[in-house]
Amino acid sequence: MLLVAAGCGGGEREPVAALELPSALATALAGRSDAVAAKLEANDRCGARLEAAALQAETIAAVNSRRVPPRYQEELTASVSALLVSIECPDAESGEGDDEDEGAPAPVAPVPTGSNPAEAARNLGAWLRANSG
Repeated sequence: MLLVAAGCGGGEREPVAALELPSALATALAGRSDAVAAKLEANDRCGARLEAAALQAETIAAVNSRRVPPRYQEELTASVSALLVSIECPDAESGEGDDEDEGAPAPVAPVPTGSNPAEAARNLGAWLRANSG
């Protein structure tokens, strides 16, 4: 006897696995995040900023390669970017210190939030102008 099962309901649903972050990716990004925390706890702010920049690059690559489900993309990228810009490295900001990353573009800062929609719109406009060629 051959049984055929047909789904019912309207529309397609994403498989459950597509709704979750892939385990290997989550483990890798969490490890990088833990490395940022460890460097901060050791008072190595510049090392933490470099780790955070690497975390941001890995996150962007994962999003661009569609390994991050859409439901997580905004929160993940915003959180990683916020972490990066929250870490101040005196050497990086003064232009002094290691020349290791010389020639590399600076990380992209997030758009500042506003206290109201008009201020947020002005901030977005300023951010776009500041980051244009």
